[in-house]
Amino acid sequence: MRLAGSISKWLLLAFTLAAGSLAHAAEAGAEQPAFPIRVSDARSHPNLGVPVGVAYFSLHNTSGRDDRLLRVESSVAKMVELHESLEQDGMMRMKHHPKGFPIAAGEVVNLEPGGKHVMLMQLTGSLAEGDKVPLVLVFEHAGRLEIDIPVVPRSK
Repeated sequence: MRLAGSISKWLLLAFTLAAGSLAHAAEAGAEQPAFPIRVSDARSHPNLGVPVGVAYFSLHNTSGRDDRLLRVESSVAKMVELHESLEQDGMMRMKHHPKGFPIAAGEVVNLEPGGKHVMLMQLTGSLAEGDKVPLVLVFEHAGRLEIDIPVVPRSK
């Protein structure tokens, strides 16, 4: 009976330690702040046989600090650049933004057709409706954020 009592004490001690560790892990996770840039309305479109794709999304800076989207990386493209479509002299032109897009504290920056957007160049495959495009958004202060965006049909 003594052996059974010792075993049950050890089991009780092991369970108590494990529960304490789990509680600590949950508390540590709860202490981690949420990522300060929220992404919404993320999407890409089928590339229709051309080796170029696009990515659009809105960036909500929920922090009290200005930040900047420095670059975007993706395994589906050999080159990814931040661009903006602008009208100059009655013609639409694309401007490359090698320094990225600033996002003021508390503000929203929309990457959308006809404006700021991500160019996925030299695609390694096709982008078809229903696919997911992996992106890594790299911010000056917030760091790296990995997201998958859906490939959806273009709106009419």
